[in-house]
Amino acid sequence: MRIGKILIVFSFIGIIITITILSKSIYDDYVYANKYDVVYNYINKIDTEETKKLSGVLEIPSINLKAGIVSNIDEGLVFVTDKLIAGHSGNCKVCYFDNLDKLELGDNVYLYIDKEIEYKVDSIKEVDKSRVYINGDLNLITCKKTDKDRRLLISLVKI
Repeated sequence: MRIGKILIVFSFIGIIITITILSKSIYDDYVYANKYDVVYNYINKIDTEETKKLSGVLEIPSINLKAGIVSNIDEGLVFVTDKLIAGHSGNCKVCYFDNLDKLELGDNVYLYIDKEIEYKVDSIKEVDKSRVYINGDLNLITCKKTDKDRRLLISLVKI
């Protein structure tokens, strides 16, 4: 009887270890948009299979953000339009805009597409999710952490 219980415990531990290993592999593939080497290679125009998946890179030094822009919001930051970048905030693997609420007027923001473009934070607004008005050269948007019906909209002006 004891041997049966021991086998069940070891089987359970084996399953947990297997799930952990598989999850890490999936996680590593899933967040390629935030891998240092992929972002570095994109900025430095070093072509790889992973850099070809990026539309650009967004860097915000004041909140320690440097992440790739991809085509699916559930994989990272996305261009909604040429003037609007959206991203998740909260507690998830791809919540790159989690600290967007810590930005201050005048903070520097860098966008790398074909070249580096420098912006400064011009306005910080909370808006209703159904009425998003973009008015800067580039705008960043995410859900407000405390109210999912509201959006945090950061407008940037090109320097």
